[in-house]
Amino acid sequence: MKKLTTLIICVSAFVFQSQAQTIVGTTPENKNAVLEEFTGIHCVYCPQGHLIAHDILAAHPNDAVIIAIHEGSFATPSAGEPDYRTAFGTAIAGQTGLTGYPAGTVNRHVFSAGMTAGGTAEGRGTWAANANAIVTQSSYVNVGLTANVDYATRIVTIHCEAYYTANSTVANNYLNIALLQNNIKGPQTGASSNPSQVTPDGQYLHQHMLRNMLTGQWGVLIPNTNAASGMLKVDTTFTYTIPASFTSIPVAIPDVEFAAFITESHQEIITGAVTAVNAPPYDAGVSLISNVPTLSCSNTMTPSITLKNYGGTTLTSTTIYYKVDATGTVNSIPWTGSLASGATTTVVLPAITSTSGSHILYVYSGTINGSTDQNTNNDQYQQSYSSFSTNIPIDVTENFTSATFPPTNWAAIDGGDGLNWGRLTATHLTPAGSAYLNFYNIAAGQLDHLVLNPVTLVGKAGTTLTFYVAYRQYASENDRLDVEVSTNCGTTWTSKWNKSGATLKTGVATTTNFTAPTAAEWRQETVDLSAYDGQTDIMIRFKGTSAYGNNVIIDDINLTTATGIADNSTSENNVSVYPNPFTDNTTISVNLIKNETVSYNVINMIGEIVYSEKLGNLNPGTHETKFDASNLTNGMYFVNLQIGNSVITKKVTIIK
Repeated sequence: MKKLTTLIICVSAFVFQSQAQTIVGTTPENKNAVLEEFTGIHCVYCPQGHLIAHDILAAHPNDAVIIAIHEGSFATPSAGEPDYRTAFGTAIAGQTGLTGYPAGTVNRHVFSAGMTAGGTAEGRGTWAANANAIVTQSSYVNVGLTANVDYATRIVTIHCEAYYTANSTVANNYLNIALLQNNIKGPQTGASSNPSQVTPDGQYLHQHMLRNMLTGQWGVLIPNTNAASGMLKVDTTFTYTIPASFTSIPVAIPDVEFAAFITESHQEIITGAVTAVNAPPYDAGVSLISNVPTLSCSNTMTPSITLKNYGGTTLTSTTIYYKVDATGTVNSIPWTGSLASGATTTVVLPAITSTSGSHILYVYSGTINGSTDQNTNNDQYQQSYSSFSTNIPIDVTENFTSATFPPTNWAAIDGGDGLNWGRLTATHLTPAGSAYLNFYNIAAGQLDHLVLNPVTLVGKAGTTLTFYVAYRQYASENDRLDVEVSTNCGTTWTSKWNKSGATLKTGVATTTNFTAPTAAEWRQETVDLSAYDGQTDIMIRFKGTSAYGNNVIIDDINLTTATGIADNSTSENNVSVYPNPFTDNTTISVNLIKNETVSYNVINMIGEIVYSEKLGNLNPGTHETKFDASNLTNGMYFVNLQIGNSVITKKVTIIK
């Protein structure tokens, strides 16, 4: 068995015409596409490139290789950020002529369109078409690659073969072998453009990342390839110890893959191949958490999780651990069964009760069949959620003085990219503190919400929301802010106020990150919410929609009512539902002070209307109607009563 150093020195001697190939075909094949993708964690459009690369792999299984090279100014880490660059990226990028990011080369080939002048780099818009073109072209060499690792020692045995079905067009080719790493969790600007790679904690999973070139910067020489037809020119087996980390970034062995490709000089790539390492014997983890609503008006839930066997050995036992929030009490349940390699099963957790506010549910697996899990990177899954179990009274005042964010009685709901509502020390009034949404870095189209605990407005009149806002565009973008109201615990929302772009701005455009408004850049906004006087379970949220412009900042939120009782019929109309909870039937009672047209509908937790009825024009007094729920399943529902021009919502629970 040859060591890596032997490979680099002696590959020119690998001419094995008399030996038979074992992992590569001898009949002519078409080229495989090799996309070298130049990317960086601060490149907002690079996740779009990652998604295109993923789609190329999906379109050409076994016929495409992706190598993500973090290089250039967009890959330069800020303080505290990981460094994904390598010693090889600058030289590889330097020969492409790239002028922007994300950029890529497809087999380092010069195509007829989309190329940088005098180079091989191209924008992401042509990668797929050019990859499609490459895989239709014939190749004069076939490449095969395998990698088998000993998890106890981290030593991987790599076997590579190259069989020439025809002569090369040049005298000498070069063999390149790269170590790539998948599922590296870290930061990424613009992550929402590739949402499948955003983790539950808002981080981003980087795939196919170049970590090392085992054959050096430009590979090792394969001589005399212009007279190689019918020859197995490369047949090499060598060992390599996978390091515990690269630039302080841990290397989980199951996430490693190796790519081999053959070049003419240092440019044109003829074809390539990629292989993952063998799965570890003992490896399982939680791959999904279900039945955890993002926003709930109940403090109790019964989550379920997906347990997956990533290892090569049948899983027969493990322990599932779970807790609410990082400092919460750890609970556990045992699991036993028979789960084949690659298979999944659903495990229902016991009911979990949590306090009102924002939380994170952590679930992770333990030992496998009594043995140590050989890959702990995929053990844990987490899910953020917010629960509000009771109404809070008004008046409500929030000036974000507390360093804790979101503050008490508020929830910040991330749209999926890890960039959410946060707190600034900038303020409209003293003491310091405000809330802001980072449109400066959030990709266009992303939605994020700041939600207030439901309030009760029974016996209230003239409900009004006021707040101060500061916003400057980056140029002319239409970042948007809405104030929305829900009467059914967030199932549906109604916009009561919105501004965007030029109507939202309070100062002139700036290309710097807007975080410190001047006194003149604050503007007070007033939102009339009197239509909800007399009702309960009123939920209010600030919804931000990014146009990838600049930050919006809010402060000094006040939800108040006028003194006295509302002067409208709805505030004095009395609605009750009894019994509640109930099994099959309940009574809806409406007490009217004047003639009103009354109807109602029943809505489930996903917003579907499951029943509706018109009660017609009713005289003053008490009216009752029976609601038959015998065909409905257990759970929470909302009864929306339309009384004239007003709506009253009641929450009911069916228990059978």
